[in-house]
Amino acid sequence: MLTPSGMDSLKTEIIIGEEYLIQGFTGQTDFSFTALALNVFKAPFAHVLFAYPTTAKAKQVRKSMRLITAVPATISPCGQNSPLEVSIVDLSVAGALILSPRSLGVIGSLFDLAFPIKFDDVNSNLNTVTKLRHSNHTDNEERKIGLSFENLSREHKLLLNYFVGRISEENSFIIEP
Repeated sequence: MLTPSGMDSLKTEIIIGEEYLIQGFTGQTDFSFTALALNVFKAPFAHVLFAYPTTAKAKQVRKSMRLITAVPATISPCGQNSPLEVSIVDLSVAGALILSPRSLGVIGSLFDLAFPIKFDDVNSNLNTVTKLRHSNHTDNEERKIGLSFENLSREHKLLLNYFVGRISEENSFIIEP
């Protein structure tokens, strides 16, 4: 079953018996397949029923699921004590996407990222080395910066897994791929 997304998609006419390319993203994997349109429905809501595909192509593009967050953090070039306040807007056990008031540097640069984490009712900071993976402008002059976690200690991996798991349990309605 496929439901339209947005008003423009309602203008697309689906022809019963035609084969269509279906593409999607699970949060970790891109996938695609072709399928025949079996029926088009307008009530109780607009949707299309497709035949079950004989094969599907999939490619893993992320190491782990990302969770939408709003976690305050600080970041500074690796080994320097010049913290800049940023916000972690999505987080996984492999990395983070931050909002920064300015550009941080070039792709591949290393940074120290620190953010608060609560474990067994004890507040502490998780301090980790990150690598800048990508950087893009936002509409309001901020930068969206993708970071990967580098050389996490076993303790930090466990804390991060716990923290990300706790966020997903407490806020399951905000998980987005």
